[in-house]
Amino acid sequence: MRPTVNKSLTYSLALDLGTTTLAGWLCDDRGCILARQRTANPQAELAADIVSRLELASAGRGAELRQALADGVEKLIAALLREGGVQRAHIARAALAANPGITHLLAGKPVDSLIFPPHRPVFRAGGAVPAAQLAMNLSCDVYLFPLASGYVGGDLAAFLFGVKSVAPGTLFVDIGTNAEIALFDGRRWRVTSVAAGPAFGG
Repeated sequence: MRPTVNKSLTYSLALDLGTTTLAGWLCDDRGCILARQRTANPQAELAADIVSRLELASAGRGAELRQALADGVEKLIAALLREGGVQRAHIARAALAANPGITHLLAGKPVDSLIFPPHRPVFRAGGAVPAAQLAMNLSCDVYLFPLASGYVGGDLAAFLFGVKSVAPGTLFVDIGTNAEIALFDGRRWRVTSVAAGPAFGG
């Protein structure tokens, strides 16, 4: 059953852009989820894995990869608005989490620093940017979750921001094409990553 939409409220988008899947949620000001959607990342038609996409971008096809991703994000947002019965103009906030490769491609940033040692992002995100800079059709700014390193991205950061309380020695593992690992030592988080696609990506 379609949720009741209060037109006096403004709405928020939460987007998780993965190498394989793009996922999104539409929320109201009270934190209620009005819609959730997912779709395949269309970049996969150009290159299957993130390293291949970064190599393709380095070879001069970054704009093509960026447009494919932007098209997928637009499809995702349109589906969320349709399911939630909300007008695009009523979106007041948006937040986006993605791995460093996807973040760089969407933002149109150079990717060579991710491909070659020491594998560091050229920008750290962790702030709001105009949607137009991300080729997104929204009137609000979009918050990009920060990138910890070349292979520890905003998706893990977004999860850790959402952890309310945690005991020292707690370990979190996000297993995907790239497995990201976070350990809380009682004072701060220590994070790393490892390639997991060959073992778990199927």
